[in-house]
Amino acid sequence: MLESIMSLPPVPPPEARHVLVVHVPIGVLLIAPLFVVLAMLFRRWFGWAALVLLLVGTTAAWAAVYTGRAARDVVEDGPQAMFDLIEKHEALAIQASQVFIGLTVAYALILLLSVFSQNIAKLKVWVPLNLVFLGCLGLAILMLSNAAHQGGYLVHVHGVHAALGAETPNAEKSEADKPAAEPSTGEEKPAQAEAGKPADNSTDKPAEGEPGKPAEPANPAASEPAAPAKPAEPAGDAAPAAKSP
Repeated sequence: MLESIMSLPPVPPPEARHVLVVHVPIGVLLIAPLFVVLAMLFRRWFGWAALVLLLVGTTAAWAAVYTGRAARDVVEDGPQAMFDLIEKHEALAIQASQVFIGLTVAYALILLLSVFSQNIAKLKVWVPLNLVFLGCLGLAILMLSNAAHQGGYLVHVHGVHAALGAETPNAEKSEADKPAAEPSTGEEKPAQAEAGKPADNSTDKPAEGEPGKPAEPANPAASEPAAPAKPAEPAGDAAPAAKSP
């Protein structure tokens, strides 16, 4: 158990890394507009947090593009409509990544100008400038969402998948440690062999004693026949009178 926790997962091949990085730019770049709004209305340091999110999300978007090309090269079989959708998905993802590069640079300039120029820092300039940037950022996120939708359609409809790699060494070791199945000898256990044998009836066995001799009854008197009853004397015959001397 401890070995499986401490061991590192296997490194996936290049074509399988796309599924690991493709969700990072989607999640990070969708949060960036929230920090832009907070920087516009409350504290300016929220803008620097938004810039960090834009940098991370744009970098992850280009990583998803390059790993997606490796995943595309291993796809061999499928209908023509699937390959057409792969080309559209790749082209739209590249366009969205390029737009985010421009937006990241533009927002970095806005933050720097707000630090060195008091005119940019004023609300009458700061708020409209951020609103224009939010509109452009929303269009870029829409492009990214359409590219993500096409990628999901390729996976869930056309079944385009990439293998994450071979099994982990721990899994192979656990398979090797399993004991081999014992060969069948054809011999049944005594309990199984005697399962069909009828149970002994103890009442049929003779009592202990000499072999062949029938068992004596437990009560000899009960086994003897009863004596015939003596007939009663007639009631009318009187006893003879005694002679007088």
